[in-house]
Amino acid sequence: MVIVRDITETKLFLDLLQQQERQLKAILNNIPGSAWLKDNESRYIAVNEPLLKLFNKKLEEVVGKTDYDLFPPDLAQKCIDDDREVLATGKRKYFEEFSVNPDGSEIWFETIKTPIHNENNEIIGTTGIAYDITERKRIERDTFNALKKERELSELKSRFVTMTSHEFRTPLATILSSAELLEYYSHKWSEDKKLSHIHKIQSAVNHMTSLLNDVLLIGKAEAGKLEFNPQSLDIIQFCSSLVEELQISTTEHQIIFQAQYQNLIVYLDEKLLRHILTNLLSNAIKYSPQGGVVRFDLICQKDELVFVIQDEGIGIPKLDQEQLFNSFHRASNVGVISGTGLGLAIVKKSVDLHGGQITVDSEVNRGTTFTVTLPLNS
Repeated sequence: MVIVRDITETKLFLDLLQQQERQLKAILNNIPGSAWLKDNESRYIAVNEPLLKLFNKKLEEVVGKTDYDLFPPDLAQKCIDDDREVLATGKRKYFEEFSVNPDGSEIWFETIKTPIHNENNEIIGTTGIAYDITERKRIERDTFNALKKERELSELKSRFVTMTSHEFRTPLATILSSAELLEYYSHKWSEDKKLSHIHKIQSAVNHMTSLLNDVLLIGKAEAGKLEFNPQSLDIIQFCSSLVEELQISTTEHQIIFQAQYQNLIVYLDEKLLRHILTNLLSNAIKYSPQGGVVRFDLICQKDELVFVIQDEGIGIPKLDQEQLFNSFHRASNVGVISGTGLGLAIVKKSVDLHGGQITVDSEVNRGTTFTVTLPLNS
């Protein structure tokens, strides 16, 4: 007995399904981004070629799987949570997300997830499209950094103008005043009085020269042109001589220098070290009360030299300590005490060139301790 069945409708239905599948695949693969369809259990039911390339997977390794099978737990949970939100609210969701490629490089996506409805308007799954916006993010980051740098430069210029106008005014006034007095009254004055005003002019010129040298030095440091030239140096003799120089300049403060050894040969950059210690000791003197004691300890431990400079001065507020080594920054409690705000910036650059570290411990009205640690044979 032979049974003959007409399967024309079945064949037409299967052909239609295959045609729709091809159309869906063509649509997905022509979307300019990674695209997928998921059911209401967040299982992938269709994906396009860009997504397979991104996953570095074959089609059969993705379809039927969930994000838990493809991603680390934290990322998978986030993807599932986003799906559940779309399924629960029935609303489209836009967001940006960050990931890391297998090679460790950053990748950013702008993702859109949309609910899928059947003919009865019931939500049966989600569809998603993720666009690679890594280049856009890079441009945004570069633009932000450029604007930040421009603002910092503008602020730096403003601080520089404020500093120069303030710090140069006094010595310029001294020079002008003494020069005018010499011009009009020198014929009536004794030689000692003339010399006194000449010394005032010389002192003012030296002060301005020092200010300009600091500005030029920090400029070289910022441009990466500050050179590091370590040489053999008897550090104990160097520090002792420096303390003697500074002690001569002040009769109202006492500098107490202590070291473990009488002689110690090291390899350091003498010029940079002079900048470090002169600025720290000068600040300790300047911001301490009359009769104050400045303690300077030199400690040799393992392969490091440790310079500890402690004063009994006005201290540095906590908020200012965060910006202490920025060019032209001065603490909020310095009052009328003169200064450029460059000294500690120069110190930090000089310490960095040695491969060392500098820390500060300070309390307002109690004093400040700077600790500089330099590798012995840097």
